[in-house]
Parts: sequence; C-alpha cells; structure tokens
Amino acid sequence: GYLFNFNGFHLVEGLSDFNSTLQFEYMDVLNSKYWDGVKIGSEFRFFEIISVRFGYYNIEYNSSTREEFTYGFGLSIPFRILLNFPLRVSFDYAALEHSYMNQQKVEDFNSLSVKLNYMFN
Repeated sequence: GYLFNFNGFHLVEGLSDFNSTLQFEYMDVLNSKYWDGVKIGSEFRFFEIISVRFGYYNIEYNSSTREEFTYGFGLSIPFRILLNFPLRVSFDYAALEHSYMNQQKVEDFNSLSVKLNYMFN
C-alpha cells in the first residue's frame, strides 16, 4: 500500500488537511491454476473527519470471472481537537456486491460500523 499525507495549509489546527491511501493486491494461489485475481482500493480523508473510499476487484475461479466496484464513506469526530478530550467516534459505511462465483444471485453486502477510540497518554 501507499500512504500520502498533506499538511500544507493547516486549515484546522491539529488535524491533517488531506490523507490518501492506495492499496493493491494480486492473488495467485500457488497450488492451483484456477484461482487468481486483482484487488485495488483507495481512501481519501479530509481533515481526519470525512473519508471517501473506492475499490475494484476482479477474481477468476475456474472459468468464471467476477468483476465489481466497491465504495464507502466515513465520518470521524475528533473530540481531542473539539473539546480537548482524548476520544474519537467514527461511523463507517461500505457497500459491495456479493462475490458469488456461481449463477445464484445473493443479496449485496452493506456494512455499517460505529467505533469508539479512547487515546491514553
């Protein structure tokens, strides 16, 4: 993966202006010529508060190919900056189509999470 941080403008004191992450994975099972694929994902975070995520995967199994795009977003509230309290509350959402390899249609995958982080000194 690759991580890029930009703190040039310091628009909000104590927070990074912009972060981005790029992740790439190539799958090739060594003991099988029937299972391989490519996965690519990226995240863009603004002021450590708003995150936008995009992804793509292409998986081959036997003679079947599955190719889909994924997306998600997140919201993080940094109480350490707002109230000088060492807590961060995060809400995340992700969506992707189910990666089935047969012809049976399965309901799409949606994930919603809430995370509390307490930062000890």
